[in-house]
Amino acid sequence: MNAPLSATPDDTWIESILVSTVNKNVIDIQTPGSSFVQRSVFAMEGENGEGEIKGVTIYNGKKLQMINSDKSMDAVISIDYFDVILPKRPMSFEEKRQWLIDNEIIGENAKADTIGYRIPTQAQSSIHALRFVDVCPAVKSTIILPEEFTKITGSDFDIDHLYLSSYNYNVQGDDVDTYFDKTDKRYYQNEILSAMLTLLKDTDNSINSLFRSIDNDTEPLINIAEQIPEQDSGKNLSYNFGTLHEQILRKNDYITGKLGIGPFALNVTSQELCRVFGVKFKDNIAETGIERLDKLVGDDNIPISSWLSAFINAHVDIVKDPYISKLNVNQFTYNTLNLLIRSGFGDTSVWFLSQPILKEMSYAYNSAKSEYGRDTKHNSSIYAA
Repeated sequence: MNAPLSATPDDTWIESILVSTVNKNVIDIQTPGSSFVQRSVFAMEGENGEGEIKGVTIYNGKKLQMINSDKSMDAVISIDYFDVILPKRPMSFEEKRQWLIDNEIIGENAKADTIGYRIPTQAQSSIHALRFVDVCPAVKSTIILPEEFTKITGSDFDIDHLYLSSYNYNVQGDDVDTYFDKTDKRYYQNEILSAMLTLLKDTDNSINSLFRSIDNDTEPLINIAEQIPEQDSGKNLSYNFGTLHEQILRKNDYITGKLGIGPFALNVTSQELCRVFGVKFKDNIAETGIERLDKLVGDDNIPISSWLSAFINAHVDIVKDPYISKLNVNQFTYNTLNLLIRSGFGDTSVWFLSQPILKEMSYAYNSAKSEYGRDTKHNSSIYAA
């Protein structure tokens, strides 16, 4: 029996499946790659000091460069990354390594063929062009990066992953290259990746954005949080961790961190789309000061993308430092805050939402959401609408 979608009590799940299928087969670009665990270069000391790879078997003990001769970033990766292109005959690790060097896939004569990006992707400094200079044995799904990478991307090695997207390789026996016929979709995938790699290696024009730490974006936010007093009168002592009150506070922080990344990440993409198409509001609301959504820099001379990045960073690190909870950033204020930030109000947006009366309103909403939908004549509440 055939039935129209509108006949089902809830067709949203069917629509979601259809949209996902279309996106996967038509819109999404699927290139080779996967996620790899970042292994810290810290404590891997060579003869000349910390930061150099220990031992002569990995990159001859040299230090990994943030900007190499190819204007990309050095990296060492576990050899399983190349399993797809390596010859299928039995080979030892050294034979595999030498084959990759001979074909200039790794080593100092190699060129960047992979984009490494951090999720959430908050800024251009979250994305880098990678040139693999060597491979490491034994471990799997592991990547070693320059020591500066940790600061630039805001990594902290609590099992951080770096996602990789690489060229498609055309393997013919022992011969390998990246050339495909124009009738092959892999040709166009490689062309797109090549264009992105060219942009990422343009250090002459974009070095300030490529190598600017995303932690710099959070400084204005932290400065505001430090000026706002704690609402609780009690101090956070180590022996309070096991109390019910403390556990509830930590649970709320974790929930806020989980829910808060999405809204700001979506606004990062939305802002770029609005800038491309020059999105603005109708003139009759211009008197409010909310005029355009395509601004690049706010009234405080801070890039709007930096503010959005700061809020993403704050939610990612909420377990380590829950300062974002002091700023009244939660489900009740997400939309308002993003609108104000996108309209260019910058730090004024944060100070506005941090007012005690708005904090009380947010607390009431988040604590008793159902009260807004009830009949106030039968369910009394001082917060009921």
